[in-house]
Amino acid sequence: MSSSGGGLFDERRDSNPSLGAFVFSSAALADPVFRLKLLNSGVEVLRTMVEREMQELLWRYCCYAQFG
Repeated sequence: MSSSGGGLFDERRDSNPSLGAFVFSSAALADPVFRLKLLNSGVEVLRTMVEREMQELLWRYCCYAQFG
């Protein structure tokens, strides 16, 4: 999607072409609803990572307690 159409990603490459990353268009970042959704998705990813880590630690603790 191009920035001329108000899309999420700008078709220009980042200033470091070796990274190969797309940059966000300023039009998309100016939208407060989009910024809130981006923030919420980041929080959701972090929460999921923490939950998985806690589940793994709990599983290890239970196995250690059960089997010594």
